[in-house]
Amino acid sequence: AQEEQRVVSQVPTEAAQSSTASAVVAARGGKGSATFEDLATPLDPRRTFGVFAVDGSNRIAWAAAHEALAEGRPKELIYFYGPSGVGKTHLLQSIAHEWSRNGQRGSAGYVTYNNLINACVSAVWSNSTPALHKAILNNEFIAFDDIHFLSGKNRTQEELLIVIDAALDSGKQVVIAGELPPAKLAEAGINQRIADRLAGGICAPIHPGDEPLRLSVLKKRVEQSPAACSVSDEALEFIARTFTQSTRETIGALNQLLLMYGAEETVVDLEEAKAVLKSRLEDRRRVATIDDAIAAGAEA
Repeated sequence: AQEEQRVVSQVPTEAAQSSTASAVVAARGGKGSATFEDLATPLDPRRTFGVFAVDGSNRIAWAAAHEALAEGRPKELIYFYGPSGVGKTHLLQSIAHEWSRNGQRGSAGYVTYNNLINACVSAVWSNSTPALHKAILNNEFIAFDDIHFLSGKNRTQEELLIVIDAALDSGKQVVIAGELPPAKLAEAGINQRIADRLAGGICAPIHPGDEPLRLSVLKKRVEQSPAACSVSDEALEFIARTFTQSTRETIGALNQLLLMYGAEETVVDLEEAKAVLKSRLEDRRRVATIDDAIAAGAEA
């Protein structure tokens, strides 16, 4: 995912996106065939297994991710689900990275929901959906992210279902991520047949991590960072203890710190961390105050 906190109503409709897709096809000289290069999203080099921290909140998903890479066994459809910011996108891209390292496995493709919608609209407009299917299926590993944002995108869901079935029938590995468990997808606007396919595969929940997990994530990030500075244990513990909304928020606070001191050969201590993150803390308290007021009003 990106996995920022979002709502389905904010996602553009297929109709709204059709003009953009049409313009893209027209710029190529009229009706042409869709290509996977228009659809695939580059992998983030930081999202690897080496910096993914594991505990009870994500151990099932961790095992499922490695199952996707197991050789000599039938390929099962794998579905990661959980709230925003818990590491679903990280796992999808980690699998893709690892898959690509072994040249004998074949190619890997990672697809965001938005790119999938745009590519499907373009393919439908240019009458080239079979070409789009073929291009996607040229990959031996296919990952689709943020499936819950396909709510209401009926034609995109139909094309996705065709690709999923064809990929599984030909022994390819398909991994999908979303926020909702399979049983909740249909009522949220996802095709019941897609929900059934996911329910029949390996379903791996990912829950928000606790403070020790967030601290482990921070330490792994610092170890892998190219920044000249290091960060004291007290500062890392402060970040893990304070920024708790999601693992992404925790990482964001660390990134702000590294941006400030990254070029200096120094050890960032607790007081320096608090000073740099002061505005972020104030914004966080302001959001909490508004949420408390809304909750109080609802109970009145």
